[in-house]
Amino acid sequence: PHRQAHLTALYDNGAGDLALWRLRCRASLAMVFCDIAETLGRQGHHTSPALTPEQRQEIMQAVAADLWCEPKRLAALLEYHPVYFTRLFKRSFGLAPRSWILHQRMGRAASLLLDSTAQVSELAVRLGYADAFVFSRQFKQVHGVSPRVWRQQHASPPADDRSPRLPL
Repeated sequence: PHRQAHLTALYDNGAGDLALWRLRCRASLAMVFCDIAETLGRQGHHTSPALTPEQRQEIMQAVAADLWCEPKRLAALLEYHPVYFTRLFKRSFGLAPRSWILHQRMGRAASLLLDSTAQVSELAVRLGYADAFVFSRQFKQVHGVSPRVWRQQHASPPADDRSPRLPL
């Protein structure tokens, strides 16, 4: 009601300076929109839906089973349109689906680098990469260093090396 009186006065006094009238209209609309947003916030309306915990778990299981899973397939799994699914996914996981899947793949690669003595090119093939250079580039994109350097930095010392380590 208090906004209605303000808007009526604004409408009635519109015969004066046109630029000032437009500025007052914009200010009044901004106040109205703020009131609407505040009311919706008090009523508990959610403006940004996200995936449910069960849906997130289903996605994580699907990607764990197939590290080359496509976002379209994940959207179909949950029966969402791919564009809407991408929006929900990003709100839920903080990354776009392709980036998140890449991070999962590179996390698996990091584990394999520590658990295996195989060459980086062999691990790339094991992870489904046809080109070891593409694998290395993506690994560096996620972890900040090449697979070889990452392995060196994170490898545990041999068990028979009992000499004390000095802090750097």
